[in-house]
Amino acid sequence: MEKSGIQEILNALKLYSQQIDVKLEKMEDGLNGRMDKLDSRMDKLGATLNGRMDNLEAKLNGRMDNLGAKFNGRMDNMEAKFEDRFDRLEKKLDVFRIELQETQETVDFLASKNLQHERKLRNITT
Repeated sequence: MEKSGIQEILNALKLYSQQIDVKLEKMEDGLNGRMDKLDSRMDKLGATLNGRMDNLEAKLNGRMDNLGAKFNGRMDNMEAKFEDRFDRLEKKLDVFRIELQETQETVDFLASKNLQHERKLRNITT
């Protein structure tokens, strides 16, 4: 009877261990399912974040391009204004040069006439 009692205990332990194995497998399957769900949620969140980041990057690039174009436009405008102003200054300087040259010619002419008159006066007095 001892062998049959021990055999029954062993069978009972074997049955109990099989039941525990089944429960552990169910728990493992449940955990694996939860992990798969978490992985898929994380993948979706990652894809969403990547999409948002790409969207923000595109917006920022667009804004930077617009600012660059505005800046270049303003610089071109300022350059054109400065060129125009420099051209006007050059024209004024050219006019001043001409006037100065004419004034110098007039002074030279008057100086030569003055010398001629002084010579005549000297000739008359001598």
